[in-house]
Amino acid sequence: MKIVVIAQYNPNLFPALHRIAAAIADTGSEVHFLSSVDPKETGVDARNVPWTGIPQAKGLAAHILWFRSNGPHVFQRLRKIQPDWIMAEHEYLVPTLAYKLLARPEAKVAAYFSDYHGDRKYLKLLKPLAGFLDAYVDVCDVRRQWRARDWPRMQARPFIIRQGPCRRENALHTPHQGPARIVFTGSRYVLGLDRGRPADRSRLARFLTRLCGHGIAVDWYLPGPEDVRVAARQIMSHPLFTVRYPVEKSRLLETLEGYDVGLHWAPKAEEDHDPDYFHSAASNKIGEYIAAGLAVAHAGNPGLAYLPGDVCIVFDPTDPEAGADRLATEMSDRAEVERKREAALRYHLEDMNFEAQAEPFIRHVMEEAAARPA
Repeated sequence: MKIVVIAQYNPNLFPALHRIAAAIADTGSEVHFLSSVDPKETGVDARNVPWTGIPQAKGLAAHILWFRSNGPHVFQRLRKIQPDWIMAEHEYLVPTLAYKLLARPEAKVAAYFSDYHGDRKYLKLLKPLAGFLDAYVDVCDVRRQWRARDWPRMQARPFIIRQGPCRRENALHTPHQGPARIVFTGSRYVLGLDRGRPADRSRLARFLTRLCGHGIAVDWYLPGPEDVRVAARQIMSHPLFTVRYPVEKSRLLETLEGYDVGLHWAPKAEEDHDPDYFHSAASNKIGEYIAAGLAVAHAGNPGLAYLPGDVCIVFDPTDPEAGADRLATEMSDRAEVERKREAALRYHLEDMNFEAQAEPFIRHVMEEAAARPA
């Protein structure tokens, strides 16, 4: 069986799609990986998965739906490879379904939906085509529920693959001493959530100021250009608050292990600004925190309801000072924090890792392949 995996460079999803391609190739299937960037940076040993680059659209073409993801090039590559199964990130579903409908009706198509969708017109185009999908992957339960409700033509089999690192087989829980420490790997996005207020009076600034006032150290590893970190440093000034440079993925988990609690920021107060972000909370940082053996501090987002209670500290920072007080109280019990850290690592090893998340989908693909007539 020939399988093609097509990925846009979304830093949250790209490694997972490449790992899926590698895992299917390990079964002996012929797998091709198409993307606009070289996948070698994922760190996946996928020497048996040939990569074909997708030229990026430029100029006016980058704003036209069919050409934006270089649909003609993708369509022609599919016609040349003649795959039996295609797994495509949602940005490439238009040329993928065109291939199925116009060139190879017997081909199976699985969609991998991103965590957030910025282009509503594109989704309106995909909606009537959803009935031609054979399977689809979402990154959280809330999004799967939304799609089941809003896309009635889509009868494809659904799967959930949460964004988690590969299983760390030899990871061990190492107890910490002293006051619990917080690590935050939120992107520049959270700096713009609380719009219309001075940076130092935003909910995030008030929340972090109150936490540090309780004697809790907060380190923010912030990706992006230097001006983003400058803006983050300006939201507050406290000796226990540090904005740090980002860490390479290969060293990230080792760095996170030095902390006790990983922070996810999406309070109820932000729901009106970005309901997609608040409700789904489908973030790769959750899987990374858990893989590093950290308790997860979050604002009760519906998309994080799957997390076991023994790995979480849930607080409501709609009132930032009250939310910080609640979190500080939970973190003051070192023995309880250690129990949550140990439970988080156990949860990663048993459930919240890439292998466990992707296995049902990969098994489905291979069972479909075995059932195909010779």
